[in-house]
Amino acid sequence: MESIPRNSFFKVMINENFSQEIQLPPVFVRLHAEILPVKAKLRTSLGETWNVKLVKRNDNRYFFTRGWNKFVKYFGIQFGEFVMFTLSGNSIFDVTVFGINQCERKIDSSDSHLHEEQG
Repeated sequence: MESIPRNSFFKVMINENFSQEIQLPPVFVRLHAEILPVKAKLRTSLGETWNVKLVKRNDNRYFFTRGWNKFVKYFGIQFGEFVMFTLSGNSIFDVTVFGINQCERKIDSSDSHLHEEQG
């Protein structure tokens, strides 16, 4: 039987600091450690991309940090919602946001553009 790649994971926004950083699941990291970038892009269904930093801590845990807070604020991600991430290429994670009603949230934007995090 052929192995199915596990390129996706989801995170429920329940940690008190979810708007500042979010940890990638250890199993996902183990499967993809060789290709995880330092700088990643989160891509919405509209094609907008947001630059975020992917930080590896001393205990081998990986977190989306710088830029993640702006993504959360821009899309109004709330406590209890969940976000699905799919690694779809070099440094690109396609992102889908689900509301507390368990349905995909519609992403609205007046224009599609790159959101850069300086520094």
